[in-house]
Amino acid sequence: MELYYRNSVMQNSFQTRVKSTLLFLALVFCFQFGANAQRSTSDLTVYRAQIDSLYQVAERLCNGDSTGKHASSWVLKSNSLLAIMDDAQLKEKYKETDLHVESAKALTRIVELDRTGEYRMATESNLATSTIDLSNLGREALEISKRYNSPADAEKAASLFQLCLETYKLTGKSQTVVDRYWAEEDMTWEWIRFYKAVSYRKADKPDVAEKEYNTLIKIGWTNPLVFLELADLYKKTGKVEDARKLLEKGNVLHSENIPVACALARIYIEEDQVKKAMAILKPLDQNLGSNSELVLTKALVYEKKADFKKAEVLFKALHKSDPNEVQTNSVYAGFLMRKAKNAEAFDAEELANKAYALYHHASELSPENKSLLVEMEEIKRKFPKVRLEDSTQ
Repeated sequence: MELYYRNSVMQNSFQTRVKSTLLFLALVFCFQFGANAQRSTSDLTVYRAQIDSLYQVAERLCNGDSTGKHASSWVLKSNSLLAIMDDAQLKEKYKETDLHVESAKALTRIVELDRTGEYRMATESNLATSTIDLSNLGREALEISKRYNSPADAEKAASLFQLCLETYKLTGKSQTVVDRYWAEEDMTWEWIRFYKAVSYRKADKPDVAEKEYNTLIKIGWTNPLVFLELADLYKKTGKVEDARKLLEKGNVLHSENIPVACALARIYIEEDQVKKAMAILKPLDQNLGSNSELVLTKALVYEKKADFKKAEVLFKALHKSDPNEVQTNSVYAGFLMRKAKNAEAFDAEELANKAYALYHHASELSPENKSLLVEMEEIKRKFPKVRLEDSTQ
């Protein structure tokens, strides 16, 4: 009993000394950090060495069996990370460490361990800043993944958005700071979850993305983009019926939304339900002069009905509206080649010439688009006499 009591006293004494040391280090840190603006070059060198040392101490404490369970250990780590992120040289030294992620995790750990609320106000304030940073870093990573078709960057974006949502829940009274910032960016936490779903899709994880999209719809976030993204995912994974049902639901909720109506109409066209496609699009006819997607979809409907004259009028109008846009050139060329299948030999040759010129122009506008070159080679194979000429009029 006496031995147990002595060990218990020693353990309590050790924990008290650790906490006192941490608080002293934190005070030193705050004093040094506050005076940073007035330092000379030599002082900055000393300051950086102190911050570096504090971070190393914090790392050891946070990884310790006993000290890692103290909120004060994580406070020290959080503060030293903030100081590192505020100094260019220290940031460069720790460039292999994801400082924003480590900072967010440290702040989260403080909330978990701070039973008395001793650090609550400062932690919640820092969590708000961290949440905003994570949302911006996530969007940046997602944009990079789209630009370079990079699953790795998409995976990174998904993890950043997930951590962002976790920290957002812990911001307490400071949550209003995050909400105000996001409002200025036309965002909410639902948008963050939507971006997370998009990221999972870009990371080649369609099942996880599908679950995220469906969760958003179930909780009542019915932005048209959710229906469009999930329906497109369904189509790409062979679930066309699910895509149609989803878009029908989306069209009921957003009957005035042109992208949703057009996506649904295109499925109807593929299913040979032309009357349904026409019925969906007719209420939107007043937008034909200003919406290229609507013009394209109406043209596809007329083509399906074998009304090639009306279809070509719309395809020509679409091309004329933006002759230097890749899609308008390629879709018009595609129509001409489909029309050539049922044309007389001479007419088919002329249509092929026009289509070839359109594809060629599109490939000049988008040299990295290999599919356009494939289409041109296919035309050459079917019509060996095809020649390049100015046939885009």
